[in-house]
Amino acid sequence: MSNRRQLDDAREFIIIVIIFTEGQVLHFCTADCRLSKKKGLSAEEKRARMMQIFFETKDVFQLKDMEKIAPKEKGITAMSVKEVLQSLVDDGMVDCERIGTSNYYWAFPSKALHARKRKLEVLESQISEGNQKHTNLQKSIEKAKIGRHATVQLKSSNLDEAFCD
Repeated sequence: MSNRRQLDDAREFIIIVIIFTEGQVLHFCTADCRLSKKKGLSAEEKRARMMQIFFETKDVFQLKDMEKIAPKEKGITAMSVKEVLQSLVDDGMVDCERIGTSNYYWAFPSKALHARKRKLEVLESQISEGNQKHTNLQKSIEKAKIGRHATVQLKSSNLDEAFCD
């Protein structure tokens, strides 16, 4: 029996999950999996796999549909589907709309691409504003140095005279 356990422990591999969206890498995730034991997925892996479902099917789902699909196709336990889905909705990665008494969930690759582009534009504008502030502060420092340069020399010369005497 110990030989079998050693053989099972030796069967290790790495799973690499990459979700592509219109030429861009949306999410990259690696997991160390052992064939001998089923290991639970981390929250980030569950989120990535749930997003894969949305991006691959490009369809709208109800919670009960996701609770059936996610365990079969992506190995996400049915008990955690609602929690994972709610975290994706809270982060704005999945849209949710209540129609009548049902909640419908969807996420399309184009929305993720547009969201990343908007975030990039915001960050680039913040960088340019920061650079502008930096140059303005550098200019004000140079102006302040011009007026204070003589007083600093006077103080240092007064201190030299005081200590030398």
